[in-house]
Amino acid sequence: MNNTPTIMKRQWRIRPILLILLFPLHLLLLLTVPVPTTGTPTAATPPSPPDGQQSYDIGLSLFKAEKYNAAAKNLWKSIIHYPSSSPDVKYTIQQSFQSFLNCYARQNRLGDGYAYIASQYYQQGSAKEAREFSERALEVDPDNNGAKEVLQKLGVLKVESRTAEMVYDLANGYFNKDEYKKSAELFEESCQLSNGRLFLACANAVFCRSRICEWG
Repeated sequence: MNNTPTIMKRQWRIRPILLILLFPLHLLLLLTVPVPTTGTPTAATPPSPPDGQQSYDIGLSLFKAEKYNAAAKNLWKSIIHYPSSSPDVKYTIQQSFQSFLNCYARQNRLGDGYAYIASQYYQQGSAKEAREFSERALEVDPDNNGAKEVLQKLGVLKVESRTAEMVYDLANGYFNKDEYKKSAELFEESCQLSNGRLFLACANAVFCRSRICEWG
């Protein structure tokens, strides 16, 4: 039996807008976003410092190859690890940020790009900026779930009771964006809310977990 999730396609209606460059203060706040490291470094073999320039160059190459999701991940790393003290840096945070948003704009998913930024600000405790970018996301995509989740956490939006079907649709949305960890969590929630009756949600949760194990 094919356990691949049934993906619900949505026609995005993105009106043309100018991508807004952030104020320097806002951009500097992004540099505090933590990035998980792997392994336990030892005194004898200290880890190499993250290379923002390398991430930026890789991101641009992936963008030209139209691999926008992978490009966005590398461009975000180049923002976090901006080598401000390096004399060899060949990009600015503004350029990297613009390119990051362009990855989403090329996929007609600019709302998701803004929502991602909002979630990063929320994790830092920067409520004002988190709300600002959530609202930007909803301006271009009124149904953006990521932005709504941030606003719910901020107490701006009332949390609605979620049905198994509603959560399943949310999970499909994250699956379409290759965010298997989040989609697995939501498929599992949908399965539990239905008491196992929504079999496809249960099966898709297992499928997503297997993708995480294979690809990380």
